[in-house]
Amino acid sequence: RAAGAEAMGMERRSVYLNCHLTTELSADGYQYTLALCKSTAQRKRLEASFLRCATRYMLSIGLFAVAATASMAALAPGDASLYSASAVRTAQIEGQQHYDELERQGVLNIRRDVVVRARAPDGRPLEENEKMVHLIRHGQGFHNLLGDLYRDFGAAVDSTGREAEGSPYVRPEIEDSPLTAVGRAQAKALRVETKLLDGIDLVVLSPLQRAAQTAALAMPHLRHGRRVPWVGLPSVQETSGVNVCDRRRDRQEIVEDFPWVDWTALMTERDMFFDPDERESARSVSDRGYDFAVWLRARPEKEIVVATHSAWLFTFLNTVARCADPDLAGWFLTGELRSVVLSFEDWILTDIDEQVHAELGLTHPLDAAGPRGEDDLRGGREL
Repeated sequence: RAAGAEAMGMERRSVYLNCHLTTELSADGYQYTLALCKSTAQRKRLEASFLRCATRYMLSIGLFAVAATASMAALAPGDASLYSASAVRTAQIEGQQHYDELERQGVLNIRRDVVVRARAPDGRPLEENEKMVHLIRHGQGFHNLLGDLYRDFGAAVDSTGREAEGSPYVRPEIEDSPLTAVGRAQAKALRVETKLLDGIDLVVLSPLQRAAQTAALAMPHLRHGRRVPWVGLPSVQETSGVNVCDRRRDRQEIVEDFPWVDWTALMTERDMFFDPDERESARSVSDRGYDFAVWLRARPEKEIVVATHSAWLFTFLNTVARCADPDLAGWFLTGELRSVVLSFEDWILTDIDEQVHAELGLTHPLDAAGPRGEDDLRGGREL
């Protein structure tokens, strides 16, 4: 984001790092921050983190060509193979496709009993109602590679599952798609970052193997050294149905491949979510994300890693969590880690509050115009 802001000629830049830190950078702040790194590995990882933030920022303001070119030019030779121009182009396309789908299905403003808010980490101690959550999208899977190749050859690919005909994602060869060599390298590249996050006390992962593989490769120190609970949850599984890449394998295979994970929540042998003829609705995915948030709120752990998927993350951050910074809700690149602080607040309305909200055409807790002042969000009487 710093690099993107600099390219736009802004005077000051806010850079959100994944190490519980928000830094305000002046013109030479980036180089100064790099100078604080104690090893070449830390410096390389920080440079990559800045680069991904810059790419997301430029994509968010429509500078797609600039973002793709900057990514390829700024990556070191060893890193360029991890994020091809095709992959960056795919992120821009699929992010727009999924936002349009959320809007079409009317799930961008959903009223729920617990309000979940997300902000960037800033170094402040967590409040009682807050948790630090490190969100990881899995590394490149074979289905991602196929999608890139189809687009490279001029084919239109709908990642939402609405148009199954001719889609690479419905090919039977990529059921529960595993990581490619690039995907494995992306997951391993996260190790420098995850080792700096020394407060992690819970790892949550999707039962789809690309997410579980990414978590295992990114955090071996949390299995073999400082052991923390690993829990597999179907609630953080990717949007299901139609796309064969999103159908999980049988439970027994998953347990055999990842025996250190608690798979108690995986209650059926076969994937009961998957419907070959109908894609799971955005509301259903959003409800699963909300269920996860409620589950997480009740857990005693304060710092959690969640290894999951792009559409699930995008739906969660755009329909469940209310993000203080829109950049936090942007589409994830493969193998990307993004840290957020989640807070939880019970929303209680009386019957009169309900009536006033309905008469004014308000949705809960935000209307289409976005957040209002704090007093306006407390219920009908203040309004």
